[in-house]
Amino acid sequence: MEYAWYWLDESGKWIEYGEEHPRHCSASVTSADLEKEFLSGEKDVFFTAGSQQYMLNFEDMVQTNLVFETRRKVVRRRKNDSCHDGRDRSQNSTLSCSAYPPEWNKSALPDVGYKLVSLSDDSHEYGKIKRLFEKTMKNCYIHKLQRIQNPALWQVFQWQKEQMKKLNKLKWVEERLLFHGTNPSHIPAICEQNFDWRICGTHGTMYGKVVATACL
Repeated sequence: MEYAWYWLDESGKWIEYGEEHPRHCSASVTSADLEKEFLSGEKDVFFTAGSQQYMLNFEDMVQTNLVFETRRKVVRRRKNDSCHDGRDRSQNSTLSCSAYPPEWNKSALPDVGYKLVSLSDDSHEYGKIKRLFEKTMKNCYIHKLQRIQNPALWQVFQWQKEQMKKLNKLKWVEERLLFHGTNPSHIPAICEQNFDWRICGTHGTMYGKVVATACL
């Protein structure tokens, strides 16, 4: 039986190793290469993708960028179990609607991409964001708040938290609510793919490099 190997990108899509992709450099290893190493009993495989160097650990099923320390989930599947629709079909990986934040609009959960949901200025969620914003931006006025509902990024965020718990042997991880200013032209890309912390500069990674959710 033939197997294929995939890694989960920042937008929640599975990318097969060695395959060409419009947004990602092809890995120097293919699914066949990884399968051979896996069956030989190797624990780690080192490879490159573009100018970046990576290590894949078969025990944790995680790929790590050796420079930026970014970690990505990895799966091994039978060839006929396609991953190309971008959904994670590994055991216990699919989140039901009840697993999303309770304030999310359940009718605005796209299979791919994101939806923006406007917040009412008299809602508890709006009030919470307004109070936090005004702590440091007292002379600014909020024109509109929109919630980004991106199910794929939310799943990646939850997985990253679980990895942090396991790595640090913790029962919980601290989350911080932060504000990020950017050019309006960058907003769609952030909503779709998350922040690219590699180009955020010093202040953009002050509190770490964890996947983030945002409220505009």
